[in-house]
Amino acid sequence: MVRFILVVALTTLLCADTLMQSVQKMIGPGSYAQNRLILSTVFSQRERFYKDGRINYLKVSQVLKRLGFIPESFKSAANQSILFHSFVSSPLFLRLGMGAMEGGGAFDYGFDRLQRDEDGMVIGFVYRSSHAFDLPGALKFLENRGAKVLGVERVGSGWRLFCDPSQALLVPRGALSKERVDEPLWFNVSRMEAIQIHSHPKNHWHPLIAMYDRDLRPLGLIDMSEQKRSLRLSLPKGCYYIKISDKYTIKNIKYGLRIQGIKG
Repeated sequence: MVRFILVVALTTLLCADTLMQSVQKMIGPGSYAQNRLILSTVFSQRERFYKDGRINYLKVSQVLKRLGFIPESFKSAANQSILFHSFVSSPLFLRLGMGAMEGGGAFDYGFDRLQRDEDGMVIGFVYRSSHAFDLPGALKFLENRGAKVLGVERVGSGWRLFCDPSQALLVPRGALSKERVDEPLWFNVSRMEAIQIHSHPKNHWHPLIAMYDRDLRPLGLIDMSEQKRSLRLSLPKGCYYIKISDKYTIKNIKYGLRIQGIKG
């Protein structure tokens, strides 16, 4: 079933490989026909809307939203469906989709579809709100994590996004610290062989640390009942991410953690 869906998706992408065709799919044929002149003018410098040889959907969506072609809200609460398609099947894509939903301002959502096989993955989310899904916010989340957006379509009051997450990272490389904590922390440790974790003096930290590879396959778990102020942890080969929490309650590390990466 996923194979059939992705074949249809690929056909759709091949038929929408020009900028103006993609704009039409994002705002609908009716709106496009009524505003074709102004849209042709706005997107006349087409090279500005391409990046690395592909349409820059983030930039296109920002312009369309600024012009009012992508709504910010509805007159009343509407059912919204957001579909993510990928030609790569990986648990990472599910996490990216969930992050993109939050980037789009949708937090209280449910799953409508989850199909996965060796040919790819289709994830569907649904929610109801008078606030329209923030498409630029979702696309920015995906772009910041290295996921390539290959196509975007308007579907009723929702969206369909085609992505290539093969080079994506769940957590961008960057600062390994957090001053305030209210949920488990994810860190990218792909370039490290070991880490030193320092807990704020006001914390009461009982380490619960999960380690994963790039595709979120578990590599190890640290589960400690004793309180720790600091902890040095050697990372298993292929470790890309760690998730740090407290064995009993996240409130025990609410004052923050600082991590020092140790490279080989």
